Order: sequence, then structure tokens, then C-alpha cells
Amino acid sequence: MDRQETIAYLRRLAAAAELLGEQAAEETDADRARRALEAIDERQWRAWREGNRAAVELPTRLAAPLRELVRAGSAPELDAKLVRVPPGLWDLLRTPGIGPARARTLWQQGGIVTLKQLRRACQRGAVARLRGFDKGLEAQIEQALHLRRQSHGRWLRLSALRVAERWRGRLQQISGVTRVALAGEIRRACETAEE
Repeated sequence: MDRQETIAYLRRLAAAAELLGEQAAEETDADRARRALEAIDERQWRAWREGNRAAVELPTRLAAPLRELVRAGSAPELDAKLVRVPPGLWDLLRTPGIGPARARTLWQQGGIVTLKQLRRACQRGAVARLRGFDKGLEAQIEQALHLRRQSHGRWLRLSALRVAERWRGRLQQISGVTRVALAGEIRRACETAEE
């Protein structure tokens, strides 16, 4: 994994801690590690990857798992937290007006873990009755879901290309893989690509 991928992973890990109700009032170790990685330059990143622990000051509990994550692309100790989060919650987090705390409320109090369930709950007015929500926010969420549905899950070319290139890099590192190429709408340089 490169530095940006590691930072994105740490953001997801911090969100998972909040979704699971494990985040303390202060920032999490994942937040501190993310900020430390954002503050360094590429030279310091390479030094840390090569074993210089002094190059980046990381929370002690995360130092070894992060090394494993960067080296192998996964770290069972960290991944275990991510798999405890229902997959649909990650989609909810991409909806304007819904952060980790609200997604947790939707999940824990409303039993809502998918966009389809959220859409139906908004239509029934059930979201506005949950703690931390109101009619205005419910209407905002419903509008965001409507706009998202109209786009049919399509990504702008630049966003899709970034994701595709990241996956191409990961796949090329797998032993036995001889060639990885972009295909479909991304290869054809379409303005948008399907999710």
C-alpha cells in the first residue's frame, strides 16, 4: 500500500470505531496515525517503510499492524474491526448529512443498514423520529438519495480512473499476475463509468 491508501484505510478504521461505539471522547489511535502520515513527506514515508521507526511517530498499538498492512495489503488485527461493520453502512456514509454517528443511530435505533432501507424509512417519515434527526434532515437525505439514484451509480471519469489505477497497482503486486489492464468504460475514456 502507498501512503494515500494507508491514510484512507485509517480514516475507514476510525469511522468503524465510531460506528461500533468504541471511540472514546478523544480522537482514536487511527485518527492520530492518519494525522501523522498526512504530516510527513515521501522521504519520511519511505524511511518508515524501510524500517526506520523514528521517521514517523505512530501510536504504539498501531505501529506493528500498520507495517503489516503496508507490506502485505491487509492486517488481520485491523481488518477484524472493519468486518464487524455491516457493508451497507459504508454506502450510508457517502450520503450527505450522514456521518459515522448518524449512521450508527440509523443502524442501532432504526435497523437501517442499506440505502434501500434508508430510502423506505425516509418515505415513511421514520428517520425524522430517530435521535439526532429531524424533518429537515430527513428531506435533505431523501433528496440526496434521489439524486444518487438518478446518477445510476455512475462515477465521473477522474474518480473512476483513480480507483481503477489503485486496484491495478494492487493486482500487479500479486504473485502469478502477469498483466493487468484497464477495460470497459474507463479504457474507452467515457465521461462516466458504472460503479
